[in-house]
Amino acid sequence: MKNVIFLKKDIPTRIKKEVRYWNLFAKLAPFVFAGVGFMCYKMDMLQLSDILVVAGIMFAVTAVVWWFWTVNTIGHISDRVHKAEDGIQEVLTDLKVIRQLFQDLKDNRK
Repeated sequence: MKNVIFLKKDIPTRIKKEVRYWNLFAKLAPFVFAGVGFMCYKMDMLQLSDILVVAGIMFAVTAVVWWFWTVNTIGHISDRVHKAEDGIQEVLTDLKVIRQLFQDLKDNRK
């Protein structure tokens, strides 16, 4: 998959892989936790309040880790955008110089 942000290059495999893992985790974790929690409750290993506390802690830890991952990924994308912007500015400067050279040549012919 190509993207404008990545200058028509493939999106880095690291980002694609991490997005797939987060997507898989978001789909599977609630079902796995509910299944394990239900089994622990039915076997009288944990009380319902304990299961809810563990669920809250896991939710909070996941939210914090996801937040830092998102900020890091946005920083990576931002770096690429700034590099692209710098490259575009260089090209625009070069085009202005070339245009001025052509204008000077045109004026010298007259």
